[in-house]
Amino acid sequence: MLSYMRNDRLAKKVLKIGLNQWQNGIVALGRMAGIIDFPVPANSSMRKTGGRDIRSYYMGGLRVALPLTAVAMREGVRLDQPIRVLDFGCGVARPLLHIARHYPAPSYYACDIDDTAIDFVRRSYPIV
Repeated sequence: MLSYMRNDRLAKKVLKIGLNQWQNGIVALGRMAGIIDFPVPANSSMRKTGGRDIRSYYMGGLRVALPLTAVAMREGVRLDQPIRVLDFGCGVARPLLHIARHYPAPSYYACDIDDTAIDFVRRSYPIV
């Protein structure tokens, strides 16, 4: 039984590395073609936050960012001003991708319990 569990963990680790490497190749091709112009987290990190692939990561962030910004503006939040915005439980910052791109004036802060997600956000969004 113990041997089976070790083999299972090893298989999962190899699969995780393989999927991350495969996605890195897709991202590189997308960048060369001018299709991908945004930070893309590792596949294993993306899957933790509900993204199955690059498209679902991007669209999921858009689906969250649009209502957030609409409600913020309706409530009088001036996203065109140098205010402070906290993304609590940011994961790999899917909404931040869109919000920071369209509203660069605020200072953005992000926090999460997942160290790999925070490392990605720190590398990808140095302004955060």
